[in-house]
Formats: sequence, structure tokens, C-alpha cells
Amino acid sequence: MKKRFFIVSDILVCISGIIGAGFATGQEISLYFKNKNPLLTTIFCFVFFCAFFLMGLNLKEVLREKEEAKRGIKTCRLSFFVLSDVFLVISCFFVLTAMLSGAQTNADIVLGLNTKIPFFAILTALLCVFLSYFDLKGLTVVGIVLTPIMLFFILYVCFFKDTFTYKGEALGCISNSLFYVSLNSVTVTPLIAEFGKKYSSKQKLIFSFITSAVLSILIFFILALINSVNDDTMPLVHAAASNAVLGKIYGAIVLFSIITTILTCAYPVIIAVDKKVNNKIVSIFIVFFAAFCLSLLGFKRIIDYAYPLISLLGILLVIYFSAVFLHKKLTVPPYQRLFKQSDKQIHNGSNNAKH
Repeated sequence: MKKRFFIVSDILVCISGIIGAGFATGQEISLYFKNKNPLLTTIFCFVFFCAFFLMGLNLKEVLREKEEAKRGIKTCRLSFFVLSDVFLVISCFFVLTAMLSGAQTNADIVLGLNTKIPFFAILTALLCVFLSYFDLKGLTVVGIVLTPIMLFFILYVCFFKDTFTYKGEALGCISNSLFYVSLNSVTVTPLIAEFGKKYSSKQKLIFSFITSAVLSILIFFILALINSVNDDTMPLVHAAASNAVLGKIYGAIVLFSIITTILTCAYPVIIAVDKKVNNKIVSIFIVFFAAFCLSLLGFKRIIDYAYPLISLLGILLVIYFSAVFLHKKLTVPPYQRLFKQSDKQIHNGSNNAKH
């Protein structure tokens, strides 16, 4: 029973990390999938989400080679592991900055703010600084509490509008799904790698299947709504705004999605900084101060330049990690073969001694 609860809580945390401002507003899905076939898009997203999650959950298998490289075995791969770690941390940092900028943009739209000083982004950063102090426990509590609320209202807004189009173009569904899933999976990879350490093979499959299914179903209904309305900019926000009360509530839901994504992305970045600083509180402030300063560049500018690069490099990482993982499964490392040969020689030697 306890193991089931941990899997469910981990699934909620993972989903909360992926449902950021772009997902909750519908803008991200519109950007990648506008006029695409919802059913085909859902199927391909499900497959790619499963692949990325399984890679993340089995990342410790690959990281073992990193430790071996540090001990002098397979040193040619050490530089790649260092680069991949840096890439994952930088990716999380850029998404973190985008979410802080998105918090201010969301407040400007929902609350009608028009100030030169980004007060709402500052308040969001300060709240996340406090929550980040509690590490993975704080992130888990926030995910368990907020994720069901976000899921409910996202689906509610979709059905509230009650206009769906299930037809669309098939061309581009595969490539767009791959790039979209790569972008959203990379930022939770460090987190689910931690989850994978405590899972059995069966539990990894359960986690991947359920998480991928929930996200893909959400994408299906959001895209079916987007294809039926002529709105490329925050379609879910505008759909909710057709009702004054629902519009305000959904503004809060978007803020929730921003907070959960910020905490998810901040987690590995703070750990990386803390390894150099050796002071948790100082590390948290360094990360959020730097992210806030960069967020002043603007939500759209960060997305336009950083997100495509993250998507592409994420795909390359998955290809490499998958190749290394399969290589480990299909081949026996040289030092293990040496031990096996030694055992065989010892066994044969004992048999000859008996004769």
C-alpha cells in the first residue's frame, strides 16, 4: 500500500512539473500542434513520453558507467556525461527563468496589471525560494495538493467551451510530437532519475504508462478545443475568460502550474550550485536571483531562443542514453568477462586436481 502511494505521489509530481504556463494556457500546444490531428498527436505523444520517462527512470544504469569512468574504466565517455549533466541543469534553469517571466505575463493578462516593475514575478520567486528550502519533500507536497486541482480545471475549461474538432492534418504529427515531448521531458529527467532508484522494472513501466496516458489525454482534449477556435495565444485562458468567475479561477490555476514547474526545474539547479557553494540557503538565493534577472528578457524571447535548442539536444541525449543502456543490457563488460574467465579457470583447476 505504501509503495502504491509513493508511485501515485511521484506521478503527480512529474505531471505537475510538465504542466507549466505553456501547457496550462494552451499556447505551447497550439504552437506545436495547431491544426494537427488530435488522435494521431495523442498516440505519438504517448509513445514518446513513455520512451523519455523510461530513459529517465533507468538513468542510474547509465550513471553507473559515469562512476566507472571516474575510476578509469571507459574514460572516453566521461566528457559526454559531464556535458549531459551541464545540459540538463542549463535546460532546467532556462525553463525556470521562462516560468518566472510567464508568472508576470499571466498576472498582467488576468489582473490587468501594467507596471514597469515585475512585482508578481518577484512575489512568485520569493514564494518558490521558501518552498525550495524543503527540497523534494516540499515539491512532493505541492505536487500532491495542486496537481489534481490543475487537472480538474484544465479538463473543465475544455468541456466548458464545449467546442471540439477531432479532425486535422496528419503531416508533421510525429516530428512535432517528438520535439514537444523532448522539451517537456528534459526538465523532469533529473527528478524522475531519483524516482527510478527506488523502482522495480514493473513499477517503472507502471509509472511511465500512467503518466504518459494522463498527459496525452490532456493534450487530446486541449488540441481538440484549440482546433475549433481561432485563437493561437493562450486559448485556454481566453476560453475560461468567457465566464468572469471561471476566468479568475483559471488565472490562479495557471499560477499553480507555473509554481510547480519552477520548483521542479529549480531542484536540480540548486543541487548543482550547492555542490560548489556548500550552503543550501545561499544556493537557493543565487539560483532564483540569477533566474529573475534573466527573466527580465521577456517570456517570448526566452521561449523563442532557448526552447528549440532544448528540444533538439534532448532528443540527442535520449538517443545516446538509449544506445548506452541497450549496450549494457546486450553485452557483458570486459571486467565482468575477466571475472567469469577466472572463475572458469579456477573451476577447471579444481576438477583437474581431483583427477
